[in-house]
Amino acid sequence: MKKTTLFLAVLIIIFFFGSCGKYEDGPAFSLLTKKARLTGEWQVEKVFKNDVEEELDSLSQNTSILYESDGTGKVTFTQGSVSLAVDFEWQFGDGKETVSMRTKKLDGTWDDWDETRILRLTNKEFWFEETSTTNTDIYETHFAKI
Repeated sequence: MKKTTLFLAVLIIIFFFGSCGKYEDGPAFSLLTKKARLTGEWQVEKVFKNDVEEELDSLSQNTSILYESDGTGKVTFTQGSVSLAVDFEWQFGDGKETVSMRTKKLDGTWDDWDETRILRLTNKEFWFEETSTTNTDIYETHFAKI
């Protein structure tokens, strides 16, 4: 009887945790909140355009994004000895399946919110997908925590 009960409990746990993943590419389960996983500094690792990996240019290789837990952040672009930092605000969409960002312009006003679909969000990996606003190209960007 104990073996049957244990077996059923294991099956229920596998079914529950195997199906509770919110993001297409995982993880299926995490003890960290989505906000805790996103908070931190990230660097572009890979970019795909219409499922084909693109070669990273020097600007992408030298760009980092810092997500703060209070919904603010900073994108830093570095070329040689010159760095430019741009402030932004971020928020999760309904169900936390998307993340929206808006950047601060030089005149102090804010751009419109830009929403991307989260594909994977772990403590070390952040992948998102967005469709180009000028054509139908689909971009998937993979970030690694630094």
